[in-house]
Amino acid sequence: MQQITMNNESNNKETAKSSCALFLPSAELSGCIFAFILRDTRHLLLKEHERINRFPASPLCAITWIFEGEGHLISLSKNNGEKPSSMQIPSLSFSGPLRQPVQSFNPDKIFALTLGFYPDAFQAITSQEISPYIDRTVPLNSILSGDLLKLFETMFDQGSLNEKLQTFENELELIWQQTRPKGHRFTQKLQDWSRLLAIRALTSKAGQSVRQIQRRTKDWTGQNQRELIAYSKNEALFENWLKGKEGGNLSLAELAAENGFSDQSHMGREVKRLTGISPAKLNRLIETDESFWCYRLLRKIY
Repeated sequence: MQQITMNNESNNKETAKSSCALFLPSAELSGCIFAFILRDTRHLLLKEHERINRFPASPLCAITWIFEGEGHLISLSKNNGEKPSSMQIPSLSFSGPLRQPVQSFNPDKIFALTLGFYPDAFQAITSQEISPYIDRTVPLNSILSGDLLKLFETMFDQGSLNEKLQTFENELELIWQQTRPKGHRFTQKLQDWSRLLAIRALTSKAGQSVRQIQRRTKDWTGQNQRELIAYSKNEALFENWLKGKEGGNLSLAELAAENGFSDQSHMGREVKRLTGISPAKLNRLIETDESFWCYRLLRKIY
């Protein structure tokens, strides 16, 4: 398991300890798990606006353990003048794929871990349909039971997080070996996963018509192939944006052309749909706003 950490980038003086970390899965689980993401602010004195967490739309399912503190999903009202509502996140929750960006809020310090599952892998392991949970977060015990639920609950046992993660991975590997569909291979990016998923849907013996392939993809992931391609395209854009920044050549117009968008406006609309923010503004906020810590952490992969 490879760990990637990032120091808190706010102006807070208590910055010696990392406030978040990303754990990449073992090779055996690479087609099952995207990553584990840790958020730990117990050592920080964050202001209220710094305790907001922003996440982009994603095709992944997620399991979240809240070990200490509270998390609340923010439902942003589309009507002017109405205050946002919130829902407390269960201490052990399941979230389906997100078709739109989301925000959460921590009233105080938080110690939580989120596991990103590829949706077809989660379905293979649990036999749960994905579509009913699109854009939803529910208690994990409302959809799982028995030994499988107990496996996730063991993360609340005593012991160090690293030790518990290693034990959890070992147990999950055994389950994945028994349930892994044929055609699953090593994947590290959404682009790889989406491409291999399309190949598996095409080569399945269950039927070769376009409609059957589309239905198969929807059954496995809760979304259609066009939607999955959009996530992959956005990931490639994010990766090329990082390369452009490192090389000192960050032209949004060129980025749009190089990543298959008809023009810069087209790219802007797609980025805003998946992140809630325009590319130019997103570029600034990722660097300066604490609530975008997840974006800064994810860029370490690329």
